[in-house]
Amino acid sequence: MAYFFVILFALCSIIGVLFFIIQDRYIFYPVRLKANYQFNFSFEFEERNYSPSIGVVLNSVLIKTPLKSKGVIFYLHGNAGNIQKWGSDVGEDFLNLGYDVFMYDYRSYGKSKGVRTSNSLMRDAMFMYDNLKEHYSENNIHVYGKSLGAGLAAYVSSKAYPYQLIMETPFYSMRDLSKQYFSWFPTFLLKYEIPTYYFCQEIETSIPISIFHGTSDKVISHDSSLKIKERVSHKINLFLIPRARHNNLNSFNSYHYRLKQVLNERY
Repeated sequence: MAYFFVILFALCSIIGVLFFIIQDRYIFYPVRLKANYQFNFSFEFEERNYSPSIGVVLNSVLIKTPLKSKGVIFYLHGNAGNIQKWGSDVGEDFLNLGYDVFMYDYRSYGKSKGVRTSNSLMRDAMFMYDNLKEHYSENNIHVYGKSLGAGLAAYVSSKAYPYQLIMETPFYSMRDLSKQYFSWFPTFLLKYEIPTYYFCQEIETSIPISIFHGTSDKVISHDSSLKIKERVSHKINLFLIPRARHNNLNSFNSYHYRLKQVLNERY
């Protein structure tokens, strides 16, 4: 019997170590682009590369609204694709409301290069925000994060003073999310811990926070947003979109109606 438990422990240890090594494959789904790839957008844009450290390249686009600009959306995208996909999918949602859109690809996504870690994701987000401040006043920067990007957006907003934070389908924390998918996996082996709820608690109370989440989201349950709102004393506007799933909120009129309210409340 003792040998059985020794063997079981050894097998569990091996599985845990293997999952620790390959967990990136279950969290990140980057689509790479060649360095000479030409972005294909139906609107005006500028492509820019940044290098926060040696060997790191962060590729970005600044999309310009044809209207009189009210400010800029600093858009931190989800865990799949690249800025060609995200710009095409959501760009016009903000351009039509009179906002420029700035987005970049995380390390190993699109044309961006570098080793990705939990700390580097947050440092890069802050680095890009600081560069954006050279072109826009903070009072005209609206930080918007989708899914993975929601946690990073919350982190940036806890360290800076943007006009507001908007999160779409956020997770409560990476640790909490991992329990939903891999309840057997020891969370102390998780390489990426992005506690969205904690960052929201650290945000200056004068900065508005809005959350959009679909009630039929099977990737990240809207319970995550409910828990964030319950945990954070800071006033949060939570907009639940009935029947919406994880990646189709912008196909619902109720989303656009609420987004317009949130972005145009000062006008």
